[in-house]
Amino acid sequence: QEFIKKELTEDLNPASLEALSLIAYLGPLPRARLDYLRGVNSSFILRNLMMRGLVERNPDPERPAVMLYRATIDLWKHLGVEAQDRMPEYEKFKTLGSIEESAAT
Repeated sequence: QEFIKKELTEDLNPASLEALSLIAYLGPLPRARLDYLRGVNSSFILRNLMMRGLVERNPDPERPAVMLYRATIDLWKHLGVEAQDRMPEYEKFKTLGSIEESAAT
């Protein structure tokens, strides 16, 4: 109990902030895409972000075996924005994400 309590009350580390930023700007994302963008396995970080209520996981409607990670309403409230497209410089980062995704395929 102490371990979980400590894990949920500590500040987010740089790796968690990186993953959260990618999900907030480019999400919903499958874990494989997040792993590719970060260059490392993101399983532990995703679990931590979900436990904190910042990220949620839902099945991809087009590929039921794939789970998509997206920011929660609680994250938007915490950031003071109503939705993903209200994030600072959202269009710039969404465009960069699309270009990068096209290059990867």
